[in-house]
Amino acid sequence: MNGQVHTMLFQWSEAKGFMTARSSLPRPEQELWYDRLLPRLSLPQGQYDTGSTCYLQYEDGMALLHRWPARDGHHRASTRTRALLGPPRLLTFADAVKVRTDAEPVEGTDGEGPFPAMPPGWRAVSDDDDAILAALEECHGPLVTFVAGLLNDGATGRFAVVAPEQYRRALLWGAQRCFRPDECPPWTFSTAEAGVAGTDLPRIVFVPSEASSRGYGGDDLTWIDVNQPELVDPLARDNAARVVEAALYHVAVPHRPAHNGRPPVPHSLPRPVPHSIPQPVPHSVPQPVPQPVPHSVPQPVPQQPPMPEPVRVPSGSPDARRQAERQARELAVLRTEESEYAVFVICLAIGSALFVMLLMFLGAAQ
Repeated sequence: MNGQVHTMLFQWSEAKGFMTARSSLPRPEQELWYDRLLPRLSLPQGQYDTGSTCYLQYEDGMALLHRWPARDGHHRASTRTRALLGPPRLLTFADAVKVRTDAEPVEGTDGEGPFPAMPPGWRAVSDDDDAILAALEECHGPLVTFVAGLLNDGATGRFAVVAPEQYRRALLWGAQRCFRPDECPPWTFSTAEAGVAGTDLPRIVFVPSEASSRGYGGDDLTWIDVNQPELVDPLARDNAARVVEAALYHVAVPHRPAHNGRPPVPHSLPRPVPHSIPQPVPHSVPQPVPQPVPHSVPQPVPQQPPMPEPVRVPSGSPDARRQAERQARELAVLRTEESEYAVFVICLAIGSALFVMLLMFLGAAQ
């Protein structure tokens, strides 16, 4: 693609069927893209009152188709399809989902280009954020059901979705912001398909109903009907509601009124946080709270050991008699010792007196 956006115009011919009317690509590349896009060039059977868009991915680039109702030479219902072909950085999901399906893009002379980005005629029929947000606020319930279905399949599968036509682009726009780009495959889509047979379908296709659209395929698709929220598991729906609220409604816009009691979607959305896989919350170890240290720490007062109480022995018991005898013996010994001491003192005094008298007698004899 050489970093440019090329255009192709396909129309119905009585003789050749769908044919390439004009293109900015060289002829060999025109044939390659014609073969790739042929299964998706026609409007679904019975949907000829409005257009539809289809966003596809290939190895060498992206394709954005706008299919518009037309009439052939016999005034029979037909389709006129315009296609943009370019690298993913120039044809993004955000650009593709904003292209209106009720207006046909016209960029002047069909086949001119290539362009450095989306052609001006396509920009002219693309909604701005306000238009998408207004539609999104009206379909909050279907959006929760849609996200619940995506989460239930891990957002990695392929989906067939039953939803009102006026909400389909808003549902894609809102749901895509509930997931990180690395959580799921590219968000390719078709806003209208009659059936789900074939292997060349985009990842998300919108169909009128499951009963009329299964055909001979669809067994490998996850079916989501946003008109029947009661079929969704209540726990899955509650989880999807938290995901939607966290991704879209957690920032209020002051100059825009709330819708149905919810804060409006902000014009500038933050990067979405993943919610499909719950992450463990680390538990923090509580730290001890420091206690204030007093200026003077009181010293403990030493306690005196309690005095043992005397043991009272009942009178008349053997212990009382033994205690009385022991006290009597101790008293008798004490009295004997006192008597012996008194006799010793008296003998000492008499002996001293006799010794003094002897000395005096000896002195007188000389």
